Amino acid sequence: MQTVQTGSAQADWLPVAAPIIALAEPGGSASDTQISHLVGQLYECAPTAEQVPLLEHLLSPLGALARVTVAHGVFAESVFRSGWRDLQVRLADVPKVSIDHVIDLVDYVQQVSVESVDALAEKIKAWPVIASSVTSALLVTELMQRAKLHRLVRDRDDWES
Repeated sequence: MQTVQTGSAQADWLPVAAPIIALAEPGGSASDTQISHLVGQLYECAPTAEQVPLLEHLLSPLGALARVTVAHGVFAESVFRSGWRDLQVRLADVPKVSIDHVIDLVDYVQQVSVESVDALAEKIKAWPVIASSVTSALLVTELMQRAKLHRLVRDRDDWES
């Protein structure tokens, strides 16, 4: 993905290209796979300093065994370094994590805690550097739609029981 220099130290990474995946039809909802790819693209084009909290958020609902095994074990070092309860992703860890690792991680987290992935919408909106990209706008929209759908289904199930 190409980037363009904006003259602002905060927004030097703005992507030129639009996201490379096709989303659902208007009124539809993106699949878990599409959301995983959007998060991967967002990770890939984000500055290193912003990649760290993104990874920490995604890893937070996982236990030690999951962190060691997901994404071909790329997160194992952080578990052994800081323990599974005190997760710390360092800046030095980021170059080892590829877009494919992030996609695998998001795929797994969506199986364990879809709410954690849906909560990314609020986190992304709070990160001005990340929130300014086309990819983040699409991702936030999809996550908010999916969270709304989950709430409606949960409320319907509660009402029926």
